[in-house]
Amino acid sequence: MNEFDFIKHFRKEFRTRSPEDVRVPNGDDCGVFSDYVITMDSMVEGVHFRREWMSAADIGFRAVALNMSDIAAMGAMPHMLLVDLAVPADEDPAFLIDLGRGMSLLADYHNVYLMGGNVTTSMSGISVTITMIGRAGRRILQRNGASPGDIILVTGPLGRSEVGRMVLQDGLDPALYPESVARFRRPVPRVDLSQPLSETTGVTACIDISDGLLADLGHLCEASNIGASLELDRLPVHKEVYSHETASGRDPLLASLTGGEEYELIITARPDVSGMLESDHGLFRVGMVTREKGLSATMNGKPFDLPLVRGWTHF
Repeated sequence: MNEFDFIKHFRKEFRTRSPEDVRVPNGDDCGVFSDYVITMDSMVEGVHFRREWMSAADIGFRAVALNMSDIAAMGAMPHMLLVDLAVPADEDPAFLIDLGRGMSLLADYHNVYLMGGNVTTSMSGISVTITMIGRAGRRILQRNGASPGDIILVTGPLGRSEVGRMVLQDGLDPALYPESVARFRRPVPRVDLSQPLSETTGVTACIDISDGLLADLGHLCEASNIGASLELDRLPVHKEVYSHETASGRDPLLASLTGGEEYELIITARPDVSGMLESDHGLFRVGMVTREKGLSATMNGKPFDLPLVRGWTHF
């Protein structure tokens, strides 16, 4: 059973119908109730981070960033957060203070209030869980609104976080790939696009890239009951991704297609507004929504075989 099969079975155990004020039930990047969106995510030592790769402030910053990315994917603005920490009893207090300092850097920048939280003892490493509440925008963006003929766009070059992870894992000099390492340690959620996307009527669906472009586009396709065709010659590949992957003997496209923890957004939009999103907001057109299910791709007009492993999964 993979991660997503487990979630489906888990959800079926709950019989209570959604309350009247729930506007978007479970299954999207966030749940939505009344005028608020809510999400929760965790970072676990040894799974999401290693201390030799990241400072305490990096870990705290990243924990807040990945939750803000979910909020941005709904076209909402972050508003409040709660923090749950599981910490070894002998943990250095200075490390914990720096962890909180990293959280506050991003939270304070976006005027997000710390509402509360919980601290408990851990027997094996640190676990950081954030619950974040956002204010809904003019329209709530969801995964399930894409239609055949819509244009697929991404909000920035992909693959940097994956390259940053590999640089640190392989013990390379971070100074050789500074943007990629920075992207891995302190990703920037696209909160800057929340309001413009929410206010653009022709935007039909949105999801953030946490598991990888192919994996998360697959989630969007499943929710919208459609397929997608990617034009890989249009895919924005960052210069550091190209440099690192070619030096390693790999196709730079693979890091851009499957690299997780990117926290850019995948957008689908009607053709009449896609050009404006490209010119006014710096988005990149990378494909089109199709009636035929599944993902396909071309490179310079010729069919391209997509990798079988399409992104991160926990199980």
